[in-house]
Amino acid sequence: MRKVVALILILSLLVLPVRAADNHKYVALTFDDGPSGKYTRALLDGLYDRGAKATFLLCGYRMTNYPDITQRIFEEGHEIGYHGYNHQPLCLGNKDYMGIFDYKTWQDAAAMSKAFGHLTELCDELFPDVDMAVYVPPSNLLSKEGEEFLAREYPHIKTISGIYFDSLEVDFT
Repeated sequence: MRKVVALILILSLLVLPVRAADNHKYVALTFDDGPSGKYTRALLDGLYDRGAKATFLLCGYRMTNYPDITQRIFEEGHEIGYHGYNHQPLCLGNKDYMGIFDYKTWQDAAAMSKAFGHLTELCDELFPDVDMAVYVPPSNLLSKEGEEFLAREYPHIKTISGIYFDSLEVDFT
């Protein structure tokens, strides 16, 4: 029960406005798993009508499927972050999700590297003048190997959000 109450308290912080130095109230909006052909256009319309900006955490395969929406996100000045090429966390085959998550694992570091490289190449092609520095893994899952991979291969990524397996109470090994 204490864990549920703690989780509710933590989640309630996500909807509180942030106070900036100039005493204006701000809310950070993030949208991941996109772009989507069904929802992202309407979402962008709503943000545009309100003069609001958001962070979009995009999947590579969806950017390929919806290049016009991806370009609109960029042109309207929203922040764009990495969310994986195929919505698969950076976890190698030695991780067992124990039925909690329905993700595949990478068979080896080379396959993980190839997919993430494909994502960064796609983003470099679509947004050549943008230094993308945000990565949020699917479901915020990131193994120690994934963390080390990002630090070694992509040091320009400065913001990484993720639940590291070693810090969970569930043993995923």
